[in-house]
Amino acid sequence: MNASQAATFKAFSQIGTWWSSAHTWSGDSQNLSMDVRPGGLFVEKLPEGGFVEHMRIVYAAPGKMIRLKGELGPLQEMAVMGSMSVQFDQAASADKTLVLVKYEISGYSPTGLKALAPLVDSVIAEQFDRLKKRIEDPDFK
Repeated sequence: MNASQAATFKAFSQIGTWWSSAHTWSGDSQNLSMDVRPGGLFVEKLPEGGFVEHMRIVYAAPGKMIRLKGELGPLQEMAVMGSMSVQFDQAASADKTLVLVKYEISGYSPTGLKALAPLVDSVIAEQFDRLKKRIEDPDFK
């Protein structure tokens, strides 16, 4: 990404500005927030005081890495556990960052988890493509 590690990490934490509204429960990514602190959450506001806890922040090294635990979207209804690690590495120059994402799911599904992997991978890839666009184009919506 064409930004420093610190700027990329900061943009990542402003999740409501880049996550796709199509992949929210409320239909509006502006309802998403991430509080990067001990016990912090990636949450979504719903009507009438409702909410969705998407993930819990369990590790944060600003500008370097963040690790979240939780199950996104329909995975919440399954007997699974998820762990997402996002690493922010300095690329060839200080104003470029390589973002490495690993989202691992384990547990039980009567139909198996292997069939879900390509769909989950594509949704995660779409979101990080949107993060890149957000960082590189301030007018991105």
